Amino acid sequence: MKSKKTAKPKRDALRTGESQPIAAGSPSPAAIKEPAFSEATESAFSKWMTQVSGTEDRNLQSKMLDQAVGAVPDFTGQEMKSFDYVAAAIRGIGPKDTLEGMLAVQMVAAYTMASECLRRAALPNLARSA
Repeated sequence: MKSKKTAKPKRDALRTGESQPIAAGSPSPAAIKEPAFSEATESAFSKWMTQVSGTEDRNLQSKMLDQAVGAVPDFTGQEMKSFDYVAAAIRGIGPKDTLEGMLAVQMVAAYTMASECLRRAALPNLARSA
């Protein structure tokens, strides 16, 4: 009895070309564009982010804000509120350069976590073990 050989799929069988959409009806990657903002809006946002973080480096600004928001315990479901809180707290510190921006992020994160620990410590302890 001879065994049937099944044909192996070709390695390139699942690849798509850049000019072809991945699935029928989906746009090509080149067709997807970032939303356009006016130069005035971009400039105002960039200035605000520099004031908040103390740095002009956009990647560092983003990373610093992400790190500070990571310390917010109730982030899920309250994303905008958490970002507003963190940005306002860091901006209130008023970092003048990158080092001060990083220290401001640490201060906000430490304050947020310490406050959360104090809140939890004040809760009634329902399961006391002896």
